[in-house]
Amino acid sequence: MKMNDRIKGMIGTTVKVQHHGPDSVTGELLHLGTDFLAVRSDKDGVVYYNTQHIKSVSTPIMARAATSSQTENTSDQAEAYFTAENFVDILRQLQYSRIKINNGPDKVEGILNGIDDDAISLVAKDELIHLALFHIKTVSIWKEKNEENAETDDNDEKKDDQELAKNKKDANKKVEKEQN
Repeated sequence: MKMNDRIKGMIGTTVKVQHHGPDSVTGELLHLGTDFLAVRSDKDGVVYYNTQHIKSVSTPIMARAATSSQTENTSDQAEAYFTAENFVDILRQLQYSRIKINNGPDKVEGILNGIDDDAISLVAKDELIHLALFHIKTVSIWKEKNEENAETDDNDEKKDDQELAKNKKDANKKVEKEQN
């Protein structure tokens, strides 16, 4: 029996994906595609797992009955998630979004810029990073940790805008000098 066949009946229940480690997440199993699954956790939001890298999916035996009523109570507040047939289609739906790839030492955060059949490109700070699809274990929407970080980012954006305006002004001056 394939792994997808084993966990198909767990949709809507609480599961733990990856028993230990930085990619371990506990939450509601939302969707199962041909080569990925989606889990909603309180900590990370919706996490999309490439099933090639999943070692284990577990569910507490006693939690199955409680989860269905819990899911009904929280479904109105839950964030939306994408469904698709396969992992590449999920990535295509996330294009131009701020995403987090993997966790732990392999974590990369940035804007998903492009998707090919075997790789993606991600804009992270001042780099364009190309990642092979095979090495992507998890993908989630990149969220700020708290309001304080959001304020810091707003200040950083203002500074970036000011720096961009200054750079544009300097570039225009250089063009004017070259033309004279």
